[in-house]
Amino acid sequence: MAGEWNYTSGKWHGDPNDKGIQTNEDYRFYAVSVEFLEFNNKDKTLVFQFTVKHERKFDCGGGYMKLLSGEVE
Repeated sequence: MAGEWNYTSGKWHGDPNDKGIQTNEDYRFYAVSVEFLEFNNKDKTLVFQFTVKHERKFDCGGGYMKLLSGEVE
């Protein structure tokens, strides 16, 4: 993990208990990674999604997710 994170529902929300991670400093690079158990989705659709809610104005930036194979250390 890189950067400092807050666990919050944010400034505006539909449910105060619906929380997620939030960056807390402007103009920084953040990263989070997690290893998950091996799975097989042969003959099934894989849906991989996330949501980004921008609460502050900023000049540039974005959110990215990478799904890597188990062959990457």
